[in-house]
Amino acid sequence: MPRVYGFRDAHGRPYVRLRVLLPRPSEDASIDFLLDTGADFTSIHRDDRDRFNGPAVRSSLGLAAAVNMSGIGGVAYSYAVEEAEYVLEGEDGPSAPLPGRVHIALDPAARGVPSLLGRDLLDLMTFCISEREITLDW
Repeated sequence: MPRVYGFRDAHGRPYVRLRVLLPRPSEDASIDFLLDTGADFTSIHRDDRDRFNGPAVRSSLGLAAAVNMSGIGGVAYSYAVEEAEYVLEGEDGPSAPLPGRVHIALDPAARGVPSLLGRDLLDLMTFCISEREITLDW
């Protein structure tokens, strides 16, 4: 089982780095995700979306879905929903890709919001957040 170690930002929030593969067209980027057990879905926000070369929605089949989501603050943002694969790059090398979906923020107002690793993926992992370390096992 691949294991990846996370880190904390300057405010003590727990993050983990995953490689995200967007199959159409083939693109990938390493993204730092805030571990968010309160988020239903994994999402990439605008600052991280700019790490990919293509436009926000590139699928040859068109937009998989468009949704509005809001958090505890109540502000709703527009997201594109794309097929994706996630890879943990742990001590033992990269994991097999885990297929899923990713919600990609379309609203420029979402700048500065961190990308979130939500329960759609966290439920498939064993993770530990302690004062000493942050680990994800796939």
